[in-house]
Amino acid sequence: MKEIDDFKDLCTDIAQKRDTLLSNVKDYVAKYPSTEDAPTEEFNAIKKQIAEQSIWINKVNHAYEIARNKIIDSIDNDIIKEYTKGLMDSLSTISRLAALEEGEKMLNNVKNF
Repeated sequence: MKEIDDFKDLCTDIAQKRDTLLSNVKDYVAKYPSTEDAPTEEFNAIKKQIAEQSIWINKVNHAYEIARNKIIDSIDNDIIKEYTKGLMDSLSTISRLAALEEGEKMLNNVKNF
């Protein structure tokens, strides 16, 4: 299904952007342990990259909803449609939990920067 393929492609792209951002942040922190030492334009460039994460999240959420709705709308049987909708909603909660767990790992590993 095209919508699912689009979602997978977007997730792959976002993962690459996330990895690049993490690398840039690590390099920046290693180079400038204090923001007072950092050149303003380099600091602002990193801040802009960090701020763009909310745009990435919105794009992923939107693509997920499009794919989810396409699947749900493609099911004719109302009982199966409701079951599938509930199942997908439950699984998406697990994915969001994985995101929080990853964030928690980052929080715990922040000393390794």
